[in-house]
Amino acid sequence: LENKTDSTITAEKQGSYLMVSGKIDSDYIEDETEIFVSIRDNDSMETKTYPVFYIQSGEGEISGYQVYLKGRSVPIGNIHINTIVENEGQFVIVASQDTNWE
Repeated sequence: LENKTDSTITAEKQGSYLMVSGKIDSDYIEDETEIFVSIRDNDSMETKTYPVFYIQSGEGEISGYQVYLKGRSVPIGNIHINTIVENEGQFVIVASQDTNWE
């Protein structure tokens, strides 16, 4: 399920790593929220999903996420990135982006 949200996603090269980060719409954050990033190779359609690290605000609330992926674990070429939140067994795509990884 994909929803239109105020969540954001940024993907950029950091040395030999792909850093994926962004903000999560507060409407999708609950006490037990889990956040994941999935990377799909647009050529083979193979998808891998990774848990991410939370970024917390000064008040201790989850305000964003970040993950570093080793460059060799990311498919070369056109990829599709999803940010996924899970609350009580319900998975929702809150942000997505197409990018090129070399």
